[in-house]
Amino acid sequence: MASKSSKEDKLLRKHIREQQKRLKPGDCLKYLKLYIGSNVFTEIGESGKENVLFEKLTDANIRYDLSTEFGNLLFWKRSDQQTLIANENSRINRKIHERSPHYFNCKAQSFLLAPQSIVGEIKELRSTWPQEPFITVGIFGLKDISTKPSALELEMKITELQILHNINIRLLNRLTDFVDMVVQFSKAVSEIPFKKQEASKFKMSSGSCGFLLNDNKDCVKVEENNAGMSRLWQQHLTRLPLVTLEVAETIIAEFPNPKALLDFINKSSETEFINFVSELRVKRSALGNLDNARRLGRELAKKLLTLYGSLNPEEYL
Repeated sequence: MASKSSKEDKLLRKHIREQQKRLKPGDCLKYLKLYIGSNVFTEIGESGKENVLFEKLTDANIRYDLSTEFGNLLFWKRSDQQTLIANENSRINRKIHERSPHYFNCKAQSFLLAPQSIVGEIKELRSTWPQEPFITVGIFGLKDISTKPSALELEMKITELQILHNINIRLLNRLTDFVDMVVQFSKAVSEIPFKKQEASKFKMSSGSCGFLLNDNKDCVKVEENNAGMSRLWQQHLTRLPLVTLEVAETIIAEFPNPKALLDFINKSSETEFINFVSELRVKRSALGNLDNARRLGRELAKKLLTLYGSLNPEEYL
């Protein structure tokens, strides 16, 4: 029984390692496949030029296939990591995760003269893939229209569609614009699981994103007896501009913790604080205590006063 449990634990650990590897940018592109609707190039008036896109996709190591199923859509399918099935055989299965069409195209003339036809296509896509709300509409051939709308009129039509129907609109004038966009979208779709995982690390209990958490990089452990506080104070100071390790040690020697610095700021005038801090001498162990030793200087003193003493949230360091 113990042997069976150990074997399942090993399989689970292997599954987790493979899962993380599949999420990494670069590797994740191997498990994505792009399906190109058979009518895409006909719709944009570039029939016969498919090889321009195919060569670009091959160079970017993006797998692709033509499909009559999707018409004028681009559609991505990503194979998820292997999934451990908890049963007596400890089988490992692979599942296919489908993404909705992130893009479909239309001609500029249809967009300007019959926008309701686009709305109809959008609603049809929403009903087919209700769990995937993100759709991008590519509009081709605007530069080829004889009677072009004004910039304001065009912006109004685009804004109305984007807001009312929760879509993104891209204006594409050349075939190269379309090709570059397909490569860009393919890489972005492949990295969605990785980006979600990274974002979840910074999700705080209140629901807001705490990017200042900085994951666990260079963290300082503080014990219950406050051991480590001095090291944390030193690390904080060294992240400030102009503050080297020697400068931080000089500040800590005079102000052993943030409260000591704040108390001194509160009881001193601005001039007194700047004059006092600017004259603090930086201790250089290699040179000893020399009369001409480097001082902190007025610039750094002003920065410290601004950072710890200012009540204006709009003030710059």
